[in-house]
Amino acid sequence: MIRIQTELGPVTLALFDRLVTALETINERIDHMALDFTELTAKVAKIDGSIASAVVAFHAIADALANAAGDQATIAQLAADLDQHADALAAAIPATPTPAPTP
Repeated sequence: MIRIQTELGPVTLALFDRLVTALETINERIDHMALDFTELTAKVAKIDGSIASAVVAFHAIADALANAAGDQATIAQLAADLDQHADALAAAIPATPTPAPTP
């Protein structure tokens, strides 16, 4: 804590101490918000990467289906692959908790 000698009296010093305490609290909260923002940025980047991967996978399966026209065995395998990817994606979405908004 900062100590200042002054001739303004104990009431002024008490108010000054309260002001310093308030500023220290604000500074701590700003530091905490910065950490929250960094964590949020990392989570958004991770989700963006997951979404991009899913899009690539589904486009690859769609292309493979288009190229396999008439080959029932290949189409059946691709449909099974699509089901597997869809199930994995469906399982991943509820597994990611959505935090409650802070007031």
